[in-house]
Amino acid sequence: MSSIVGYWNLKNVPIKKSSIDSMNSKLNHWNADKIGKWQCKELAFGHLMLYNTPESLTESLPLFDSQTKLCITADARIDNRKILLEKLALTNDLAKEQPDSWFILKAYEKWGKKCTKYLEGDFAFAIFDQDKQTLLCVRDQIGIKPLYYYYKDGLFVFSSEIKGILALEEVDQTLSEKWIAEYTVNIKEEARSTIYKHIFKLEAAHQLTINQELLNIERYFDFDTKIQTHLATEQEYIDTFLVKLNEAIKKRLRSSYRISTELSGGLDSSVVTSIAHKILKQIEKPIIPISDVLPLNHNSSEQHLVDDRGRINELNQLLGIKNNEFVTGEEKSIISTYERTVHLHDEPPKKYINVSADLIYEKAQELNSRVLLSGFGGDDVVSYQGHFYEEELFLNKKWKTLWNTIKFQKPDFLGQLKRILKIINSVYNEKKSNEYHPPLTQTGHIERKALFNKKIEKQQPTAEMDKKYNLKKRKIDKAGYSGKNVNEKIVDRLKRPLIYPHRLPNCNLSAAHNKVEIRYPLLDVPLIQYYLSIPSEVKCKNGINRYLFKAAAKGIIPESIRLKPTKRFSSSPSHLWRLHRDKALFLETLKALPDNQLVNKFIKKNEYIKIAEHTAYHPEKINYGGRSLYFLQRFFEKTEAPKIE
Repeated sequence: MSSIVGYWNLKNVPIKKSSIDSMNSKLNHWNADKIGKWQCKELAFGHLMLYNTPESLTESLPLFDSQTKLCITADARIDNRKILLEKLALTNDLAKEQPDSWFILKAYEKWGKKCTKYLEGDFAFAIFDQDKQTLLCVRDQIGIKPLYYYYKDGLFVFSSEIKGILALEEVDQTLSEKWIAEYTVNIKEEARSTIYKHIFKLEAAHQLTINQELLNIERYFDFDTKIQTHLATEQEYIDTFLVKLNEAIKKRLRSSYRISTELSGGLDSSVVTSIAHKILKQIEKPIIPISDVLPLNHNSSEQHLVDDRGRINELNQLLGIKNNEFVTGEEKSIISTYERTVHLHDEPPKKYINVSADLIYEKAQELNSRVLLSGFGGDDVVSYQGHFYEEELFLNKKWKTLWNTIKFQKPDFLGQLKRILKIINSVYNEKKSNEYHPPLTQTGHIERKALFNKKIEKQQPTAEMDKKYNLKKRKIDKAGYSGKNVNEKIVDRLKRPLIYPHRLPNCNLSAAHNKVEIRYPLLDVPLIQYYLSIPSEVKCKNGINRYLFKAAAKGIIPESIRLKPTKRFSSSPSHLWRLHRDKALFLETLKALPDNQLVNKFIKKNEYIKIAEHTAYHPEKINYGGRSLYFLQRFFEKTEAPKIE
């Protein structure tokens, strides 16, 4: 993890030469190991280095090649270095020791902007071709590394964080009224927009090219949902998957520092921890699991709050791990966690997981760990939960397999009949609207709409905003994931702005503050592509969700983890516990917020406070209400005289 920033003044508007220093300084909330810059005429690149991989310890960025007249600044980890060396015909030992940014630059020298076809890993980078007067900005296939950009009146600016762009005085900081209105009712329709009208995310798997004439953005990668892998037996599919899973984890262990994992006790995090532990054990390097759990002495009235401390201990016993770190957050109020987010983030968060993971990031830094392996993304992709599997069998007229699956799940006739009716209802709704499909196919349109209507009543936008942006109807109609089969739904889940385009950059920023790089083995591109290529009957045999992943995990983790039906707890139980413990404190904090005309323009403040009041007086309820009010108001308070359009 590093931070990158830069600008190109295409219209020769006067910009102070010290501006790149100001931009670097604004990004450096995490005390970078090295700071660099490169300037030529009206263009400047900046870089903040995090030492992590062995090659990064001697790396200097931005890197300018005086022969090719190319300059690069990058936040990158390239995983297919060996393959690239072969394709680039660079086999000497010196080349093998080069940093990842050097590999990217050499790939660009050979293939130009088509170099993205050959790169695997997590990356965001910018390359300026001085001879061609062209700037290329790229973001990796999944969107692990963030990259934002601004382009107006001939000024182009990019940065790993919005604050790097805002540091340039010439940037128009007008806020987006539409974004704020949608935020108040939790609408997530766009992956590229931000709270700033003229600042955008470069989307995952996209590249941006700009020169004096035009700015062009194009998708350079997509998963192939139609390619098929045919193997002789089920065991061959499992064995091949396990090989690729091991490769995905091993690639992400390249670090000169200690390596930790997020271990919740669930299937995905347990498998990642176990395999990483066995690989590192061969080089006598320990893995450090960090687990977010409940306090041992939490109140008996909070028994609806659960964690998986018991299964975590089972895994540690199986692997012989004795250094598992447990974080509970007992010493930290929920308000202090929220204020950390207010301080770090440049817009109110549309996903809250980065807010609740602060304890893990802080513990990793305390342990001098700069790599945190996460099992996130597994149950959406390579340990897929199986949604729409039976509907796919129905649509493909695989009646025998469908009937056997239903009988396996529902041995009684009444249960079988209900399941068939639900499948038909789900298929009918899918055909009725290509735009909408519930992520949980067991619930139909009517039930799903009723659920959202109830939530909308709690999240009351003002009548003006609701009428102007049609908020309530759009909140209902835009839910769910589209696709005609399991593969299409998996890929759509990765692309849709409901989860990944918000969570990944938010978590990256939150962890970066503690000099920690999150790496996601289960979001490995070759691993995902293989999983997509295998038959659905191997992914979800007999309707058992996560079948392939569970089969591959046999002997790697305890059976109690491998065979448990589903996760019954949050990945951040301590966060829920603090929400519960601090309900009254949060309610009083909301009530004490001063009246703010900007907030009043968008939401009915009293309605949000009523939600917090309702949960504060019910011991079994956890207070989620009021968070958007809190973050929106705190954003306005720290933003000087904002203009909104």
